[in-house]
Amino acid sequence: MGNLEASVQFNYMFDIPWLMEQYPLEFRSKPLLIVHGMQRSELQALKHEASAYNNIKLAQAKLEIMYGTHHTKMMILLYDRGLRIVIHTANLIQRDWHQKTQGIWVSPIFPKLADPMASTGDSETHFKHDIYEYVAAYGLTALQEWLQLIVSHDLSTARASASGFRAEWTLSEDSQILACYWSVLKHWVSRSRSRCLAVWRVAKVIGVNSTKTGVNQCKSYVIFKPFTLDLSNSG
Repeated sequence: MGNLEASVQFNYMFDIPWLMEQYPLEFRSKPLLIVHGMQRSELQALKHEASAYNNIKLAQAKLEIMYGTHHTKMMILLYDRGLRIVIHTANLIQRDWHQKTQGIWVSPIFPKLADPMASTGDSETHFKHDIYEYVAAYGLTALQEWLQLIVSHDLSTARASASGFRAEWTLSEDSQILACYWSVLKHWVSRSRSRCLAVWRVAKVIGVNSTKTGVNQCKSYVIFKPFTLDLSNSG
């Protein structure tokens, strides 16, 4: 597969010392960007943990709605032979990976485009377009180099869709929340011409005026057997 050169971790909760132990020793000094939504005392605690590692940079996600939280759980791993994207359901803390059932999707290694002018390197499910738009929506300078890496790699072998949306308006009714997610799912199904396994997961939906019943209706979890975080360069 190649050797890890850099990585970015998107998540809600972090235990940085534990996370660094999951990287093989020879890769623990490689550049690592952590994209988070921490604020106030939690942000200070995260900065304190990160200060022990010269290779770690923090990037704070902009939360555009009141009481918003950053629940994205994704890794982008750059190897000397290509790019890998991992989308999962676990916080980057020990108990989530060792004591709870989680779900994970691991992409193949996407090689660099031989000729960017000849092909966009996108798949029939438009995975490259969607993942680019999703990362670009953060509007973070720290993610610009990762956007360029997505552009320069061939993601045409992806058999998945990364459709999502950002709440840029106030959702006052639970029916509106459900309608937004159903519209995303309908859009993905209607445009996909491939036979591929579709797994749709809503980690958490929170609206200012949402009722408990409405939020429960919006939750959907993918069940897999427990798994171990392995960031080695094998297989």
